[in-house]
Amino acid sequence: MHHATCQPAPLSPGRKRLFRFGAILLGCFAVVVIEGLLRLVGVAPFVPPADPMVGFSDVRPLFKINATGDRYEIPQSRQAFFQPDSFDATKDSNEFRVFCFGGSTVQGRPYSIETSYTAWLEMSLRAADASKKWQVINCGGVSYASYRLVPIMTETLDYQPDLFIVYTGHNEFLESRSYPEIKRQPRWQRNLFNTVSQSRIYGLINQMMPADPPRKKINLQSEVDALLDYQGGLAKYHRDDAWRDGVIYEYEQNVKRLIEIARENQIPLILINPASNLRDTPPFKVELPGSFTPAQKKEFQSRWDAAKSAPWDNLGVKLAAVQTVLELDNRHAEAHFLAAKVYEALGDLSHAKLAYLRAKDEDICPLRMLEPMYDSLQSIASQTRTELIDIRAQFEAEAEYGIPGDDQFIDHVHPHISGHQKIALAIFEALVNREVVYPGNRWQTRRDKLYAEHFDTLPDNYFPESVERLRGLKRWAAGRALRLKLSDQ
Repeated sequence: MHHATCQPAPLSPGRKRLFRFGAILLGCFAVVVIEGLLRLVGVAPFVPPADPMVGFSDVRPLFKINATGDRYEIPQSRQAFFQPDSFDATKDSNEFRVFCFGGSTVQGRPYSIETSYTAWLEMSLRAADASKKWQVINCGGVSYASYRLVPIMTETLDYQPDLFIVYTGHNEFLESRSYPEIKRQPRWQRNLFNTVSQSRIYGLINQMMPADPPRKKINLQSEVDALLDYQGGLAKYHRDDAWRDGVIYEYEQNVKRLIEIARENQIPLILINPASNLRDTPPFKVELPGSFTPAQKKEFQSRWDAAKSAPWDNLGVKLAAVQTVLELDNRHAEAHFLAAKVYEALGDLSHAKLAYLRAKDEDICPLRMLEPMYDSLQSIASQTRTELIDIRAQFEAEAEYGIPGDDQFIDHVHPHISGHQKIALAIFEALVNREVVYPGNRWQTRRDKLYAEHFDTLPDNYFPESVERLRGLKRWAAGRALRLKLSDQ
């Protein structure tokens, strides 16, 4: 006699989906509970240590004690890249010292430190509180990238700093170096890692893992050796995505290292999100894909000529012509720049801004900070809880159409003097929020008076010399430097 076995009724598709959803919710709940418990017992989130990739053949101090022994000064030997600045060898009890690090924007180019935001910040602080002695020291070096700021910041630890301010990101592609050990990683993977790594669970797992071996460093000369400083420098630039990714990774490590130096020595640090000229700076170099055949190059040139010559009184036709160019090469920076101009003329400002950004990022010679670097800076600031003053957003908010151009910049990255004053004000407001300074009544009136008096002290040749420096800067950016590199002679 056979007995019938009872089989459970099969689950309906709806019930299966419900059980799966419940399992996912249960797993998420467990993660939240564990994360909360780890927070309670004091497990810190993982902060990836900096992995500096660059070393130098020789590190010379930026400041030296003067002949009388009472002031530290930038010596003549460093003034090819830095402007003279100094501070007292003995710090007064009521003195507050701010060191500002970065490239030529910090220095105030094409002008000088007298009209840089460092000067306006110091005057603002003096106007707000004359009872303190405020010193804002300019450590901005021409063509200085983030990796060259690390030894300078380390040096200034000996000078009793009260605050560090870092504005860096535009100069990362100026010097030649290679990254043989860097593995390419898509941006979405980097973003996912940055998000996951901020959890306490990841922090606990990381504490149990062995440390990575130190990376072999790239050795550079003691002073900047930019490609564009030499004849034919622009020709040295080619599309190299692996090198680009290596530069971005190196930038991330250097920013982390600068934050580490400040944290380890209990010095507050403020990052500044750099701004640049999108609307009136065409790409510095374009290059067709190396895989293009002669027939493809000929077809591209035909379409590009047609797009450039298409009339501006028929914007739909002109845009269509540009789009046919991008169908052949969607990384052509000049085509994206032309598309941006057409979108702007059509009043489609959102697409115009995207095209301007793409033109900047596809530039074969990137002299402006790239969007992945902006993403990295935001992520690092958030991850390390470091204050980031978003100067870029402020410039965009005040720009025509929200797209910064020549109305705010003298060239591709250097703001007008009024822009430096805006940067100074943003930093000043951050210091008010930090309760570093307490502005008294009518402080702005006193500040404006100091500003006017300062302008009167500038020598007669200050602005004419700046115009000449601007001409030289534009020749340099266009790859028309006159200097010969020894290896090319």
